[in-house]
Amino acid sequence: MLKLIRVSVLIICISTLLALAGQQARSQSGAFAEALEFAKVRTGPAVSFQEIGTIYAGTKYPIVGQNSQYPWVLVQLPDMQGWVYKPILKITGDLRSVPFTTVIITPGPTATATSTLLPSPTLPPSATLLVSLTPSQTPIHYTTPTPALTGVTAEAIDESNVRFGPGTDFERIGTIHKGEVYAVLRRHLSFNKWIEIAVPGMGGGRGWVYRDTVTIKGDLSLVPTTDDRDFGYPTLTATPIEVVTGVPHGTPSPVAGDPKLAALASQLYDYLLGQNYAPYSEQVASLFILDLQTGASYSLYPGVAYSGMSLIKIPILVTLYRKIGKLPTNLETGWIAQMMVCSDNLASNAILRFIGNGDPFKGGGEVTTVMAQLGLTDTFLLSPFSDDPSITPEPVQTIKTDVDQTTAGPDSLNQTSPASLGWLLHDIYQCALDGSGPLVDTFSDAFDTNKCRQMLRALSADRIGKLFEAGLPPGTLIAHKHGWIDDTRGDAAIIFTPGGNYILTLEMHTRSNQFSDYKGTFLVASEVSRLVYNAYNPDRPVDAVEEDPNATQHCDPGANLIADLGRSDLPMIGVGASQATPTPLPMLPK
Repeated sequence: MLKLIRVSVLIICISTLLALAGQQARSQSGAFAEALEFAKVRTGPAVSFQEIGTIYAGTKYPIVGQNSQYPWVLVQLPDMQGWVYKPILKITGDLRSVPFTTVIITPGPTATATSTLLPSPTLPPSATLLVSLTPSQTPIHYTTPTPALTGVTAEAIDESNVRFGPGTDFERIGTIHKGEVYAVLRRHLSFNKWIEIAVPGMGGGRGWVYRDTVTIKGDLSLVPTTDDRDFGYPTLTATPIEVVTGVPHGTPSPVAGDPKLAALASQLYDYLLGQNYAPYSEQVASLFILDLQTGASYSLYPGVAYSGMSLIKIPILVTLYRKIGKLPTNLETGWIAQMMVCSDNLASNAILRFIGNGDPFKGGGEVTTVMAQLGLTDTFLLSPFSDDPSITPEPVQTIKTDVDQTTAGPDSLNQTSPASLGWLLHDIYQCALDGSGPLVDTFSDAFDTNKCRQMLRALSADRIGKLFEAGLPPGTLIAHKHGWIDDTRGDAAIIFTPGGNYILTLEMHTRSNQFSDYKGTFLVASEVSRLVYNAYNPDRPVDAVEEDPNATQHCDPGANLIADLGRSDLPMIGVGASQATPTPLPMLPK
């Protein structure tokens, strides 16, 4: 993914590191931690400990210790050590060689610790580890044994929520489903209807469920007990509001104070969380907004790869325009219209075959190369679309990128992210506006204003009456590409409004094979679009989402689209672009 360089103060109130212990641990472990997006650094392995800094995606730090029971690791920063919650990190190297530790950092002019690193794990699996604390901190007792010692399991009776702690007031971290079996880790003495289970893949690898929602197998009295009130898990909080200049997108710097974007960011996070889209849970969503007047942008839960679906057709379009001459031929015009308006995969594969000089797999590789040259390295296409009987599948190996390629279960051969698509739309817009920006800078004579305006014109012909469109007033000009498969939905758009033009991209994923409420997921995207539109247009707000009752996937791009794609003097979209009554598109040329 294209990473934004965040200019932030990462370290506070620390001047001296624990040099000898840190050097010893580094030489032993070779394990490193990098934030998936951002991560708070604390004096101890729980959220009750003092926050002493923040780390961000893009920098790796040596892991010098780990807690034996809870998913926290001790990292070595340039000027100090600190504890970070493991599920929000990308770990490289072998954690098995990292020693356990009870170290607690004491912030101040000179960093000190209340205990030292232990050698490699030697405690019995059932041993109790008491964390040494300074007097001002609340004691935390970790007493979780290895699950195999008890053999007690919990089988889900039906779908049930898993929470950070023993009660409905704790944040939900995921869902278990009927018939699934999990090891029981602990039972709570005060909240005796709650048990803690091992849930790999959820926050911390563990969570609490209500006993009446599971069937217990084994002797529950053998399971260790706890009466703790602090469970060491971070509560879900919004991604820090990231407001940065966007031109060029390689090296942004902070924009001082954008209250509209800041308030909107908080509102969108709260809305998505209320719809059960939460980091590290059953459903996740990532979002990107860019203000085309100021260049300020905001990313919610960045650093996550999603299936490219039909959204990848925007990168295919850009790669095609890099290859063709000043104007597309009649054949190429037909391909473009079919791909962007009808979302036709056969036309998309025809373009990939053309880009790859007869080989659609090489065409996908060319799309990947063009995106990498633009700095959008988390976007790639390694294979043509699979529903084409004329193409014989070939074994293709996926690409490892610098973003999280697990959480959203992305297609191994077709991946992107909302931020990556958002910046690509920005590049098209900037080129169409005045002939400047990364497309022109990177590919020299391959792009000009007219080519980029043709791409915008093709994007503006995509009309489906749902997703982002349903959250906008009728007649609002939107240049976008939508996409959906069973477990992922998305929309990527440039939206032109009286209160300002902006880019909005969103992708949503469920860990289930498909969303339980097919229509509801579309309405979530529509409501996000409505909230953003209203923030830009508070004097003319949209009161409610309204889907077009006749909306279906169709091929009605507008009577003048084919003609517009053949023009050498196409005006900037939104300023004189054709807005003709839709008419059926000619069939794909054979």
